[in-house]
Amino acid sequence: MKKEDLIIGITGTICAGKGTLVEALQEQGFAHFSVRGFLEEGLEKRGLEKSRDNLVNLANEWREKFGPHYIAERLYEQAQKQQKNAVIESIRNISEVDFLRENAGQSFYLIGSDAP
Repeated sequence: MKKEDLIIGITGTICAGKGTLVEALQEQGFAHFSVRGFLEEGLEKRGLEKSRDNLVNLANEWREKFGPHYIAERLYEQAQKQQKNAVIESIRNISEVDFLRENAGQSFYLIGSDAP
């Protein structure tokens, strides 16, 4: 990732259009990093079903064990390896936003989506 590359975080309620925003950014050349995908990999390694409850439980476990910004930190590290703009989908707490602001600086933008 080059210094001038953007990191866009997407947050929002369930079924509020986050995926649609991600698709639009991917069409503009952004690399996609998904909190859900990251958690699903963790569940797969544990041999657990990819249910919403298991996703939430694993996210809470990791945040408690490694810190509230752990997931965003891991995805940011993956994004840094890219040579282009990146979007991180499903930012869930203020610690994740703070981490991304501190590390990506003015290259970080947060977009919230809320739709019926």
